[in-house]
Amino acid sequence: MNEIINEENIIETGAREEIGIVDEPLAMSGKDLLKIKRYSNALITFIKNSQTPITIGIQGEWGSGKTSLLNTIYTELESANQHQDSKDFKVVWINSWENSLMATPEEALIKIINEIIASLIDVDPKLSNITKVKDAATVAAKGILRVGAGILGGVSGSNVMDEVLESSNSIRELRLQLTDLVNEIRLSENQRVDKIVIFVDDLDRIDPPEAVKILELLKNIFSIPGCVFVLAIDYQVVIKGLKEKFGERTPENEWEFRAFFDKIIQLPFLMPMGSYDIGHYVNDLLRQIGFQDENEIDGEFVSNVVNYTIGGNPRSIKRLINSLALIKIFNDSVDDDDDDDEIITNDVMTERQLQFALVCLQIASSDVYSLLSANPDFEKWDDDLAFSYTQKKEEQDPKFSENFELLTKEELFDEEWEKSLYRICYANPRERAKATDLSRFFNFLNTNLGDKCDLPQSIALALGQTSVTSVVSTDDVQRAPKGSYKRNYATGFDGWIEEITIRHDGEAPHKDFIDAAKNIIDLWQGADFNAADWKQGDTPEGYNIRYAGSAALYYSTKKLGNIWIKDQKKGKDAKLHINVLKNPKWENQIIQVGGINFNHHRPISIDKEEKKILKGGAGYVEWMWTDVDSLEMINDKIISLIFSAAMITRTELNKDMLHRNQVSAYIEAFQNNRKDSKAWAEAVDFLENYFKKENRVDVSIDG
Repeated sequence: MNEIINEENIIETGAREEIGIVDEPLAMSGKDLLKIKRYSNALITFIKNSQTPITIGIQGEWGSGKTSLLNTIYTELESANQHQDSKDFKVVWINSWENSLMATPEEALIKIINEIIASLIDVDPKLSNITKVKDAATVAAKGILRVGAGILGGVSGSNVMDEVLESSNSIRELRLQLTDLVNEIRLSENQRVDKIVIFVDDLDRIDPPEAVKILELLKNIFSIPGCVFVLAIDYQVVIKGLKEKFGERTPENEWEFRAFFDKIIQLPFLMPMGSYDIGHYVNDLLRQIGFQDENEIDGEFVSNVVNYTIGGNPRSIKRLINSLALIKIFNDSVDDDDDDDEIITNDVMTERQLQFALVCLQIASSDVYSLLSANPDFEKWDDDLAFSYTQKKEEQDPKFSENFELLTKEELFDEEWEKSLYRICYANPRERAKATDLSRFFNFLNTNLGDKCDLPQSIALALGQTSVTSVVSTDDVQRAPKGSYKRNYATGFDGWIEEITIRHDGEAPHKDFIDAAKNIIDLWQGADFNAADWKQGDTPEGYNIRYAGSAALYYSTKKLGNIWIKDQKKGKDAKLHINVLKNPKWENQIIQVGGINFNHHRPISIDKEEKKILKGGAGYVEWMWTDVDSLEMINDKIISLIFSAAMITRTELNKDMLHRNQVSAYIEAFQNNRKDSKAWAEAVDFLENYFKKENRVDVSIDG
């Protein structure tokens, strides 16, 4: 079904709030997040005041929301009838695709006609013309079945249909009897009906030639005063369905396709996808699944990524939201000892932006997503890579060379990797039209995220997180080399600083921050911890230091905390970020020590009335963090204190540590228990109070 997502699609069953979005059209009671109500109201007004017979065609690509719009109009008209003494409308809903299941095209036509007739008769079973209509329908069915027999005998289907429609006495007789029946319904004293409005949905799910047959037949049979047809079908489907009659569409015969469409449809309406407020819409859905918290992705970032990839198609957005809901569950269940959590705590926002962007790419272009999966550093794409994918298929098109020469003079395709992308897209007609937007997509990521992280490595890690929702052929998929999703560690402190410098286009961190970080490393390597630089592949025993996006202190395989230089721009607005485990002796709380205030990761806020989590989550509740911009505040005593406490947490007090599964249990109790229950009250008490900043524990530097 075509759908527009609404808040009620995120459902609560019993006491449990379910995650994800169902594939259902917009309900009247749902929020109009895409602001289409004004269009449905205009169409309803038109239907109420239009002359008849008339056919309205609701156009839009697959998943654009045609069914939602039809459903809104249908429900409004039906609701209006229920609130009046006399009914103004008889509304009939036909799902053409359901009628076509397990049926020949001709049988499907007959089933649709009979369903419409049955709905009309249902208005008043005592109508005098019922028997004549049923008899006429039976005779007409024989004529329709003749179409199928003619095709099987080698006669052109379109020619046989023309004959049936234009010369068949049975069709003319059925139309006359239906005219009498409709007039009787409209003039009945018991059940006055002004108009009969027939909605026909899902025509674009049927083979286009058969969809056109249905359109043509319905138009001829039900072209009756008092009848309004509202059809959900796209012009492109009609074009495909008329190839048998008119041949391939050309500029010379375009008028024939248009003339046929205009004959069937008196009022075309195109779904207003260009007016959808995508940034607001998607962000609202991301908040509902808990993907957004205090680290909310900027609406402009969302809008740009969506526009460059999936566009405003509600069905694609539904898949996007469901994919991210699953990915969020994975993220929230990451094991404490999993090294991948480092990328998250390094920069939550960047991680989420990449996850969001890559799932959008995954939906928009599975081919380019697979290409990126095998080659995460897209700026290194070149002709050799392109040819390995295309086998120079693109050069077989005589128009390619001219297009390539012209396009590569433009800014979007002037670099080698952009030219490679164009070749790869051009080789696949399905991807060809997306090349420009995909180039914008990758350039947008580079511009907005390239200075915040090691983009190729961050992309590789995000690909590992998002690949579970990818749809690819297992025979054709190309995977990245084994281990490419794993973090590559630098060798020693100097190697770490060198990699940071490379990541920032040769711009080294300010000396003051290098010195501050080195002092912390020296302390880790000193008498308190005696930590050694870890070499990738070794099995550690005691304290060890690992250098990647951050410098992290471990005890064996257990991470105690990490540091990194944040927002480095020649010393301006730079910070030293410290991330460390909480300690049960400090009530598993954030602390204040030596004037440095630590913070919660993903603090939770709730709406008690709605029993909803407004922001935050259970993930990384074991950790606390701080950004220090005044380096003189950092001293050896503070560093030794907090990391020694983290060691005690890991080795002696682990059973007393507040784990994410405990917080998850509180969240579940809050959402699923009655408000008058003890469990609900306890959950509310924890969720309302634990994350308050005023609960920060004041710790002496001397312990």
